[in-house]
Amino acid sequence: MTISEDNQVTRLREALEEVADAYDYCICDCGRLLDMVVINILISAELIIAPVKVGGYEIEALQNLEEQIEDLRDINPDLRIKALMTMRQKNKTSLEVEEWLKADSGFDMFVTPVRRSIVAEKSTTAMMPLPKFSKRGIVSQDYRCVVHELLKEMEG
Repeated sequence: MTISEDNQVTRLREALEEVADAYDYCICDCGRLLDMVVINILISAELIIAPVKVGGYEIEALQNLEEQIEDLRDINPDLRIKALMTMRQKNKTSLEVEEWLKADSGFDMFVTPVRRSIVAEKSTTAMMPLPKFSKRGIVSQDYRCVVHELLKEMEG
């Protein structure tokens, strides 16, 4: 990697270091395409939260993500992935996949799964943040639990 390429991939990390005293956290929501923006985010990140729905494709995507970031660990050795089960339902398949992810997959998992709810889909259609659309809904509660779990982990 040349100096100019190195500067390009560490640009966000350097910018965040300049404002580190002003902020406790920086959350970046990005897609799955491993472009320069996402590489900048991954080099700056401590934690990747990877949403996983029930199904083989999502588990394979999680495994692919792990392989892709392995090369970035030369630049950011502290980068880690924590999987978040989303759109969980109380059916046999969903519960079996959840159990496998938590017990046997080898991936770090959030304890709290996010349940499937039509309300979450409606909030997206309405283009409204979920907590504003349904403050007391089950999915809003689930995400609050995930945030509390994450904050507790980061404090400890």
